[in-house]
Amino acid sequence: MEYNSEEIASAVPITHGINPDPEAFETIVIDISVFPKEILPIFNAIKELFGEDKLFELNRIRLAIGKTFDDFVTIEESDLLSMEVEPSLSGLLKFLENNKEGIIGFCDREYQPERGNILFFESNIRNPHQDIKLINISILSSVQQRGLYIQKDHKFY
Repeated sequence: MEYNSEEIASAVPITHGINPDPEAFETIVIDISVFPKEILPIFNAIKELFGEDKLFELNRIRLAIGKTFDDFVTIEESDLLSMEVEPSLSGLLKFLENNKEGIIGFCDREYQPERGNILFFESNIRNPHQDIKLINISILSSVQQRGLYIQKDHKFY
């Protein structure tokens, strides 16, 4: 195959359209049904193994609240604290149960450029047993979603 290439030399790259802060694309929203299908069984199994008194800390989440995927607002874990929701996975699950109608999903919470991951949810439990220091539950991006975010957040070199 043949490829055509064109280079324009310049001491000031910004004049040639290289923007150090590219425009954002869409926010990725995952349906809220992932929680009862994927997270709840893990949570229940860990509670059964280590006891009810162990709390999963809620580290990162961004919930999409609205009527449709085209019309919503987001709240993060700090917003949940201001609404007096316990900052744990148990507190989040109670909040989701009490507000079923308004929560349509959860959104991308953090982009990790060093790994190329999109973090949607993160919760952990410290020292559940004397031989276990940390158990971490995370929902990360798939390869397809990563491409969209790399376009959005990677900086030009």
